[in-house]
Amino acid sequence: MATYALDNKLGFLRHNNRSVRRDKKIKEIKLKGIHIFLIIFLFSSIATGVFFFAKFIMTWEKLNINKFILENSEKINPNTINEILKTYHGNILAVDLGKMRQELMEINQIKDVSINRILPSGIKISFLKRKPILQFEINGRWSIIDDEGIILERGYEVEKGLLRVRKVSKDNIKNLIPYMNELNSIRHLIDYVSIKKPYGILLKLREKNITVFPGISDFNKKIGYYLKLKKRDILKRLKVKSIDMRFENRIYLEYDKEAVNG
Repeated sequence: MATYALDNKLGFLRHNNRSVRRDKKIKEIKLKGIHIFLIIFLFSSIATGVFFFAKFIMTWEKLNINKFILENSEKINPNTINEILKTYHGNILAVDLGKMRQELMEINQIKDVSINRILPSGIKISFLKRKPILQFEINGRWSIIDDEGIILERGYEVEKGLLRVRKVSKDNIKNLIPYMNELNSIRHLIDYVSIKKPYGILLKLREKNITVFPGISDFNKKIGYYLKLKKRDILKRLKVKSIDMRFENRIYLEYDKEAVNG
């Protein structure tokens, strides 16, 4: 009899434990469900808030572009810049600065461009311009180029203070670029620079229209040496036409023989 009662009691306890565990699992599932719902609701609320905030920001009139601040833009055609910039309007955060930079870089005078947003409604554009090194004449027009051989501008008037090159084809202009330091050191003495086969570089001096063939180096030193020599009496009597200084320690003069004989 006692054994039967004990068995019943144990059976009741096992059944009760199973019921308790089942109820506990149900509660856990309900809690997890509530947590998941709250998380989904929270993220949905945040996403909705972000969406409406972004929509507000992107349509806020105070963020519409109303000015461009240009730095170092002198001597760059303003009409060319304006034609590019007038296509960029609307919200300052939506404008494609990469595309704007790419279009501005197509202007010959520009070597590099830096673009920054100035909130709430301005865009600052800083230009790094190409540096002109010489001007050359073709068919009566002068073209200005930089040290990479890029033509910066063309015109019929000579640019003051810039080395002039004449009687040289466009393809051969690049052959002068390595000598620019040498040429600029005596620019004040030169009327123009040219290239003549087989002599190479030709310098037409301002003084008495004398032609000089300086070779490939020490232009300043060689011209300075000639300017000292010309003070001698014998050279004063000569009407020198050209000076060949291509060879070390030697100078060849071409002069007017009739003037000497006379």
